[in-house]
Amino acid sequence: MFGSNNQKSMSQDDGSHIGEEVRITGVISASKPLILFGQIDGNIDAVSVHIKSTATVNGDINAQNLTVDGTVCGIVTADKVHLSASAILNGEVRSKGLEIDEGATIEAKFTKEQKLNG
Repeated sequence: MFGSNNQKSMSQDDGSHIGEEVRITGVISASKPLILFGQIDGNIDAVSVHIKSTATVNGDINAQNLTVDGTVCGIVTADKVHLSASAILNGEVRSKGLEIDEGATIEAKFTKEQKLNG
């Protein structure tokens, strides 16, 4: 009855979702995974971040795992970074592991780090 139109209800373990219609200015800190569909003007510090294709981040991202399908302008510091074919990245990447799919648009400085967030 209630929520019958929802594709999936989010349990506490799923982390936080920021919708496409949301724009946040400020700092976001999350101890659970963060899935972003909207726009962030500020820095993100989370265990895991997924920037969906509709999302834009204008700020720095610090995470253990980062997947980018959307747009990021800033400094990315993460143990593992995956840039999908739809990703747009402008800035700097500091990471132990980096995966870039063909088609990603990148203008960035890359630094391989031995120890970051782990």
